Amino acid sequence: MSEDTILKLAEERLRKESDAVLSRYIARLRLREGETVSQEEVVRLEKHCGVAVQVDMNVFRTKLSEDYAKLGLTVLPLREAVRSVENIRKVCWSLVRPDENLYTALVARYGTYTGYAIYVPPDVKIETPLYTCMLVQSSSTVQLVHNVVYLSRGAELRLLTGCLTTPKTRDSAHISVTEIYLEEGARLYLTMIHSWNETSEIRSVTKIIAEPRSQLISYYVCHSPVSELDMSTSVILQDSAKADLITTVIGRGKGHYNYSTEAVLAGTTAGSTLTSRIVTRDYSRVRTVSRIVGKGSQARGHVECLGLVLSPGSTIVSVPELEAQRDDVELSHEAAIGRISEDELTYLMTKGLSEDEAKNLIVRGFLKVEHPLLPPALKSIVDRVMSELLRRAL
Repeated sequence: MSEDTILKLAEERLRKESDAVLSRYIARLRLREGETVSQEEVVRLEKHCGVAVQVDMNVFRTKLSEDYAKLGLTVLPLREAVRSVENIRKVCWSLVRPDENLYTALVARYGTYTGYAIYVPPDVKIETPLYTCMLVQSSSTVQLVHNVVYLSRGAELRLLTGCLTTPKTRDSAHISVTEIYLEEGARLYLTMIHSWNETSEIRSVTKIIAEPRSQLISYYVCHSPVSELDMSTSVILQDSAKADLITTVIGRGKGHYNYSTEAVLAGTTAGSTLTSRIVTRDYSRVRTVSRIVGKGSQARGHVECLGLVLSPGSTIVSVPELEAQRDDVELSHEAAIGRISEDELTYLMTKGLSEDEAKNLIVRGFLKVEHPLLPPALKSIVDRVMSELLRRAL
């Protein structure tokens, strides 16, 4: 799709919105083409955040190791990648339409190439996790992000991405579009960790295409307060492709969290599991919609939605959706929302734990979801991060 077409579609969509809605975001946009991140900040982020970093609307990349470069791995700002990497150019704005909604239109119009691109050549397996970081640093601003990830035939990647803000940043928004393409036999282990504060607004759209016999294992974590969070993730699976998406959330404060996850089993023997573990406290509200569509012959899918309500003022809404379009697909779901078992609490307290310690231990166990195929190196990182986030959240 040409840049002129992208802008035209985005502008047509934005004209449908009222001036009041548009001004809410455009007034906070800071397109700082002339500004740079301080060298001190670059060094700090390079040390802790890895291969691709975006601070507000400023994008830069760190130097890849020689080993990665020899393998042909490409990590570039998206604007550079669409000019130099054919497959990135092919996918960019092909999975997500610029005019899909208000937020995709904002990204397309004001930040269409603001983000990173990752390209992995055929049969290249990147076993060391790659780190990326999207940091909202300035108050009263909007960060626009458009990321594209492309794994060629037989390629493998472990990707750990963090989207966060600083404790002092107030009244800012993070709006992102992510497009992921997995060629035949490719395998992506994707871990995304969100860390915001009670004034943060997050809008995110992710679309994924998984070609035959490819595999996606996705692990999403948000244990921080927000103002509003709206995330939509959709994956289309071709013949024998598999996708397991795990979501763990602790709703806090007065935040409103809305998650929509969809797996379309388009190919023969395609399979997917959608797992969500939700905990709410204070006055938070979390709504999850987990949808599987069975289109291909002998497709298999399962939805698991479990929730714990810790405070009487908090709310969980869990919506599992199954749609079978053939008589030989198998789709199932399990959904349950409740509170901490008094029997479990009493048992732990008889072992010498205080009530708060017992509750925290139960919540930690409830949120711990392990995938048997998660690589040990990535699992170790996730466990450490989860432990620290839970310590802060509970």
